[in-house]
Amino acid sequence: MDKTKNIQNIYPLSRMQEGMLFHSFLQKEGAAYIEQSVFTIKGRLRPELFEQSVQSVISRHDIFRTVFLPHVAQLNGPRQVVLREREFRLHREDLTHLDEAEQSAYLQRFKERDRLKGFDLQKDMLMRVSLFKTADEKYVCVWSHHHILMDGWCLGIVLQEFMHMYRAIESGSPVTLAPAKPYSTYITWLTDQDKDAASEYWKGYLAGCETPSGLPKISARPQEKGYRKKELLFSLDQNLTDRLKTIAKEEGATLAVLMQTVWGLMLQRYNRTDDAVFGAVVSGRPSVIDGVESMIGLFINTVPVRIKTGDESFRELLGRCQKEMLDSEAFSYHPLADIQSQTELKQDLIDHIIVFENYPIQQQMRDAEKESDAPFRIGNVNVSEQSGYDFNLIIAPGDELIIKFSYNANVYDEVWIESVKGHLEEALRGAAFNPDVPADRLPMLGQKEKSRIIGEFNDTKTTYERDESIISLFSRQVKKTPDHQALHAGGLTMTYRELDERSTAFARILLENGLAPKG
Repeated sequence: MDKTKNIQNIYPLSRMQEGMLFHSFLQKEGAAYIEQSVFTIKGRLRPELFEQSVQSVISRHDIFRTVFLPHVAQLNGPRQVVLREREFRLHREDLTHLDEAEQSAYLQRFKERDRLKGFDLQKDMLMRVSLFKTADEKYVCVWSHHHILMDGWCLGIVLQEFMHMYRAIESGSPVTLAPAKPYSTYITWLTDQDKDAASEYWKGYLAGCETPSGLPKISARPQEKGYRKKELLFSLDQNLTDRLKTIAKEEGATLAVLMQTVWGLMLQRYNRTDDAVFGAVVSGRPSVIDGVESMIGLFINTVPVRIKTGDESFRELLGRCQKEMLDSEAFSYHPLADIQSQTELKQDLIDHIIVFENYPIQQQMRDAEKESDAPFRIGNVNVSEQSGYDFNLIIAPGDELIIKFSYNANVYDEVWIESVKGHLEEALRGAAFNPDVPADRLPMLGQKEKSRIIGEFNDTKTTYERDESIISLFSRQVKKTPDHQALHAGGLTMTYRELDERSTAFARILLENGLAPKG
């Protein structure tokens, strides 16, 4: 059979998809860009109908029948190829013979293997679904896909449609969903945009940005290769969350912009600057496309956010940042790589991202369950992914704001990340309860950390002669313990003797170039 007969459509990739395609071929294997959703299912579930329902969703949306080719003969650049048919197979296991602890351990091992397995973007169906029976009328589902297919907003839509399909198949009733809008509609819109206008906007927005202002890479041990993922999850109490929402509303700002503004001020303090830049993930769904809210595909983009302070209060800065965000929305589709290429810093412009997760999966599930006689309930939806950045700040809105630091533990030390958490909590309290404070004086140190710095760090229990200088004290220590460790930072370790030699050499260079007084 001619394989070309199974091809339904061929069209270009978005630039975000191109980036993921490139990195996937570069890395060959690993968990980067693998999104894994895990949720529980309680109720009357027939696995054979589960499989048919997933197949119906795949048949409905072109993107789930798509493969990605880095080069297509006679075409310029990579292409995504939509196949007319793709056959889905559900992976099923019965774990009811294991106790709860054993089930948990088994599922954890499975999820890790599933992530590391990855996908072959040129051949595989880029979605795997596994169903584990853990008790009577109770299942755990592991639903994995490559991020090149769709973004987080799509998951709730897919699960809603899956439940609709299941009910229709079980009852023998017709499917009443409106026809699906193909992802190619968005790609067509994207190719029609004014790239020159977008390029000029971002060039002006980032003009004069010449110094990196990322999150300092602090670790107590030498940095290792690879990505060792760790997470720190915490929440803000309802009182603080409500107050932050109030301040944002008073200035006509979103909670996302408030969080970005506070984070930018923290980066300024860390980097001793008044100008900080980091990445922010935007939804990327243009409202001018009819039905875009229910379309399945990858729409998100990462764009730079610049927080530059002057002589203004936090409240005033927040209002200005909101205006700048609204101005940038018209050009939020522009590829990050193109934006970076026009700056002095190039790829060093940003080293981490902020993600404001605003997709209402749980509410969508509750709405789906309200429809007539839902045979089961989907709950405890947890989505995990690994981006290409060593640090990710992820925020989920709610009555209590949930914040997650997802980071590479080979780059960032756990103690340092805990400190960043404390700084963020204190800065948010300052913004919430004293928004008229000068922006560059937003507090970051809590009382506990202040007391530690002032009290514990200064409690040396050592006395010195009044006429002793730091240099003479150091020289005395060199003679006393020349081979003891004097410095360990950024993977560098030195003895007192080595540090003294480096210091002497540096002083000599300063003297020879007339940059230090003689004597």
